[in-house]
Amino acid sequence: MQQINPMPNLLLIHLSDLHITESSTFWSAERAKMIARSAIRSAPYSAIILVISGDIAYHGVAAEYAVARGFFDHLIKELSPASASAILTICAPGNHDCNLSTASRLRDMARKDLSAEATSDPQTLAILSQPQEAFRDFEAAFDSFPIVFRNRTEKRGSIHGLGRQNLQIRVFNSSIYSAIKEKKGELFLPADIANEGWEDGVLRVAVMHHPTPWLTQEAGRSIRTALRQNAHIILFGHEHFPEMAEIGTFDSALGYQSAIEIDGAVLHGHEDEASSFVTLEYGESQDIRGLCHQCAVGADFYTSVNLADANRNEGWVSLPRKTSAFRPNEAMNAYLNTPGIARRARSGRAVLFADLYVYPDLAFELGNRPGQEELSDASVLQDESNIKDGILIQGEEKSGKTALLLKLFSHFLARGLVPLYICFRDHQFKAVRDLEKIFSSALSHNYENLSPDAFANVSRESKIF
Repeated sequence: MQQINPMPNLLLIHLSDLHITESSTFWSAERAKMIARSAIRSAPYSAIILVISGDIAYHGVAAEYAVARGFFDHLIKELSPASASAILTICAPGNHDCNLSTASRLRDMARKDLSAEATSDPQTLAILSQPQEAFRDFEAAFDSFPIVFRNRTEKRGSIHGLGRQNLQIRVFNSSIYSAIKEKKGELFLPADIANEGWEDGVLRVAVMHHPTPWLTQEAGRSIRTALRQNAHIILFGHEHFPEMAEIGTFDSALGYQSAIEIDGAVLHGHEDEASSFVTLEYGESQDIRGLCHQCAVGADFYTSVNLADANRNEGWVSLPRKTSAFRPNEAMNAYLNTPGIARRARSGRAVLFADLYVYPDLAFELGNRPGQEELSDASVLQDESNIKDGILIQGEEKSGKTALLLKLFSHFLARGLVPLYICFRDHQFKAVRDLEKIFSSALSHNYENLSPDAFANVSRESKIF
């Protein structure tokens, strides 16, 4: 599955459900200092990213966001000495970020249209998102994470070369259909919104205020599955109960796909409730450690506990590996899914070549003893650690070379690697300069969305020729 390049000591600070009011005295410079002191206890960090998963304001009005801007200015100032680079910030809207006192009868009518067509129509989207006008003004000033795509239902941020890491953060606007006294199962986003748009070779983080059960059943199920297949980390808010778990979904084509899901704590300054937030530290070993920081009512400091099982390597959890964002084109898919025999299984699915394939024995050339060979089962090639630079198979016609390579191509693709299948019989190779043309041609024959430049940016560990 997709591999990510290591990055030492990235810190994600996940704040949620602040519920800031204009008159609150909670959001002081001293509060910002308390939060920063608890969050950066393992400093220094190569980068710190502040992620807000919604409900920044309580009524979604401009005066509340003015208080929020002052508070975050103090917080960023306190965090900055602990980071080797500028603090990056990104936020998602929650239901409290909607000023529903301005909601119109026209919006009430638009909320009844729970369809992809409604969320792709600019006029309907403008009506649905009108209560978020003050939030969008705050967002425009707050977000410093580089945004590469934005519309009213989602935004995508992407940054490369942050330490030794490439990072993608996608924010989904789950509150676009929010209403007073909203209920689980009645919000909506397009079911396919999380299927495409993911980058390869990056740490992928998804942010959404409402957990997926708040969406309609069909949309929630599709989005939940897509997020678990594509994101490494999913940050939610709304439910005010911090927890962290690796949760997966089984897919008949891709197998078991999982993500680390974090339900956010509640930072709000209600006098009768504790204030809490979550930090995620990402280490060189591609593990993360989630901590929940909590300040009791009346206390002037935050304490922290591991969100994961403290007996497992002091709370460090390995990130799940992801499928590749690059997809074989139609011709390659047909090639990979060639039926093995003209019959169907009881399930009604055609019996495929992959269902029947048995790995043959191969004669492996011994690199340290030229001219000598060792006979071994070709299945050892499924383990990429056994492959140094790629796989080159020579043999007589009709000996099974193509069948083996296509089987391995499917195997590595399902593991999130980016294999490139090249049949040199189809190319003329006279000089080194011909290699560029061969690779370019192979990419166009293998993939629908992988350019030579994009392939060049894929990490060496993720490529297999």
